[in-house]
Amino acid sequence: MLGDISDEEVNELIEMFSKSVVENILTRGVVESKIFPVNHYLGVACYILYDQSYQYNILKEVASKILPEELARRSKSLGPGLNQLAFYSTCMLYLHGRAQVIHDNLSKKEAGEDIVVEPETKKKETKFILDFWKRLSPNYLNDETLILKNKKITYLSNDYIEKLKDNMINIADNKDIIKQLKQTIAHLTIYSFLSRAECRMSISEHEPYFFPFFL
Repeated sequence: MLGDISDEEVNELIEMFSKSVVENILTRGVVESKIFPVNHYLGVACYILYDQSYQYNILKEVASKILPEELARRSKSLGPGLNQLAFYSTCMLYLHGRAQVIHDNLSKKEAGEDIVVEPETKKKETKFILDFWKRLSPNYLNDETLILKNKKITYLSNDYIEKLKDNMINIADNKDIIKQLKQTIAHLTIYSFLSRAECRMSISEHEPYFFPFFL
């Protein structure tokens, strides 16, 4: 049953992810601009995900239709709508929102307000989110890990790679096609920037895959 994990395991997952959250938020601060205040809108979004049970309600509905393990396996294809960035953010952004709300509630409590810092219902929701993600990510990544290691991310199977190789053609000597491909990549980057602002959530890179044919 989703969400049926111990407090000890929850604390271990939260501790592991807290380090990742700090690293990612600090990195985002480096690329922030005055046009798109990344930290601002991400902060508000994270708050809502937790405080209004927004993400819990969505994942609960998803889980009623498909198991997270199966969802991950079905997403192991080229250019899926759901990818590692989306799966990782499912947990990371929620936990960041949780930290924000708990910080605010602690401040209110210290100021004398009669408030429960984290109600039992919220603890159960957090367990559900963490358990969902714990079953999701290892069934998506080839190395079956929860978070990326050594800056590598691969999820395509060897059989899938072989099929891709069988459909590839060598364009090393075709300057016109190379030029068109570079233009297409540039356009996609611009459109993603305009669509998703500075966070560029539509772009998710994954590698390395090895293609001896092109060496």
